[in-house]
Amino acid sequence: MVAFDLFDETRHALCRACENGTAFEDVEKKLRPGLRQLAWWADEVTVWNVETHRKNKVHSGAELLEVIYGTYLAVWTGAKNLEQSRRVQRLMPLLRYAAYGCDRHAAWDNLVLPVDDGWWEIHFPPNGWFCTCDVDSLSHADLERYNYRVGVAPPVRMVSATSPINNAPIELPEDVEFGFVGPPTVARADALLRLWLQNPHIAISESR
Repeated sequence: MVAFDLFDETRHALCRACENGTAFEDVEKKLRPGLRQLAWWADEVTVWNVETHRKNKVHSGAELLEVIYGTYLAVWTGAKNLEQSRRVQRLMPLLRYAAYGCDRHAAWDNLVLPVDDGWWEIHFPPNGWFCTCDVDSLSHADLERYNYRVGVAPPVRMVSATSPINNAPIELPEDVEFGFVGPPTVARADALLRLWLQNPHIAISESR
């Protein structure tokens, strides 16, 4: 029997989902036997509450995997969007933040800034668990067409938080959650996946 490699098998399934649109149910069906084999899958697990910074809620292994699935896809998609925005920067040098119903980041909705503005280095979505935000590339002609204006980057306010790994005090940009600071990249999605698999209590929040 071939040994199940937790990271490689999960990453492979998630990458195929990103590229082919594989539904979560199919990913779960493929991974569940191997995850049970490694005792990663559990009926109940302790989870991290991003609001209170405490471990205090339990969810099934299926729900935990679904959170990882959704978040990996969001970071992977964000990475592709970032690559695309840089490719078309000469013709479309502006980005518009689109909150798409994400209440946590509604204050940034329709904020238009140059692609190379440093604000995007921290706030290019996704900016946390269940973040549905996105960006649109814009040309200067689009500003007039859609009645947008180039704005001013909001100041970055750092807030005190607690690391879900070791409970150490840390600082995070306000409204950006642990693990989501910095531009999204596929490598970062992989690094987060490894972190989540090794520390499954991190990979879920109360705000679902």
